[in-house]
Amino acid sequence: MTSGISRALSRISALLPGRADLAEMRRDPRRDLLAGLTVAIVALPLALGFGVSSGLGAEAGLATAVVA
Repeated sequence: MTSGISRALSRISALLPGRADLAEMRRDPRRDLLAGLTVAIVALPLALGFGVSSGLGAEAGLATAVVA
């Protein structure tokens, strides 16, 4: 049982950023800001559309986007 947990933890830790990733992020934060802005531009109208198409209204889509 513990070997399964340790395998799961090792898989999760492989997905986390390492020291080199964090150092690169500090050197050039513009790429991360651009990626975040791109996601926001795409995700916000999509969430609003999902709220409207589900019949709950744009407010529900906006709330979902904020929570996500």
